[in-house]
This record gives sequence, C-alpha cells and structure tokens, in this order.
Amino acid sequence: MYKNSNGNQRSLYQRIDDSLMRGANKAVKMWNWTTGGTKASLANTVLAAGEAICVINCFAGSSDFNRSSTLPYIFIIPLLMMGNKNQEKIESKAKESNALDANAEICKIAYKKAGPTFIVLGSIPIHNGPFSSTITLAGLSAYIMRADNLPKQKNAFARGWEKARELLRTPELQPAPVPVRYGSIIRSQ
Repeated sequence: MYKNSNGNQRSLYQRIDDSLMRGANKAVKMWNWTTGGTKASLANTVLAAGEAICVINCFAGSSDFNRSSTLPYIFIIPLLMMGNKNQEKIESKAKESNALDANAEICKIAYKKAGPTFIVLGSIPIHNGPFSSTITLAGLSAYIMRADNLPKQKNAFARGWEKARELLRTPELQPAPVPVRYGSIIRSQ
C-alpha cells in the first residue's frame, strides 16, 4: 500500500489505474481540441487501428494459427465500436438531464474491468505480436471510454480559419502602443 498526498492508502494497481486515467483524460482533451471529436470517436479510432493490425495479420500471416486466432477479432471490434457510440449517447442524455444513468454506470464498471484485463492479456508473451497489439489497443480504448465526456466542437483548423476571417473583416486596424523611453526625442501621441 502507498499513501497519496492526502494520506490515503492506495494499492499499486490503483496508482497505475489513476495514472492511465489521467493519460486517457488528457488524450481525450487533446483529441477534442484538435479534431473536435468525442471520446467515443477516439476510442473507435484506437479500435480501428487494432482491427487494421488484425486484418493485416489475418491475411498476410504466415500460419493458419494466425488466421484462425485473429479472425474472431475482425468481427468483435465493430461490436465494441457500436457499444462505444451507444455508451456516449447514454452519457450525453444523462448529462443533459443532470442525472446518472444506471446503464451508463454499469458500462463504466465494465470498462474499468476490461481495460486492465485486456492490457494484461495483450502483454502475455504466448500471443503473436499483432494479436497482442490488438488486445492492448482494446484495453486502451476501454480506458478512453472511462474518461470525461466532452461535447463535440469544431476542429482546431476550423476555429483558426474562423478567427482569421473575423480579423480580416474588422474595418480598421487599431494602432499598437509603442513604448517610449524617458528622455527620448520622439514622443508617442
């Protein structure tokens, strides 16, 4: 057991879980600010990367074991993606009504158990590399789905373009004040 700054005891697992959740929350905030996307879109992008690894391994793999072991994931990952989208809708509705949704809380508990489980399973050396990567990415996706739910917004480029257009529409430019040193001949007006 370890003590945090408040003097509360936390297990090593809890400390690792808290660190991964801080990273997931920061990743979701960066994703939202940059692309305007939500946590479900980031989690699904991570899952899609895992699925791409699975597909490449399935069809370019050298053995029949690779094909047979990764083929089920090609069908499971889209189901996980649909679950992520559904979870996001449930959380958004609950946030709008300022209430907790029992189904959303049950799903969060499932994500809390699935994340570390998939990450540990992905690190077992008996699995082949692509298979391990896919499982680990599914675990990271579960951590992302436990992060704070941020609303969809415009991406960074759209916001920058909008700000530039707004600045170009201003009819006149305002002069910037120029600092003048004491005793100089030129005075600002």
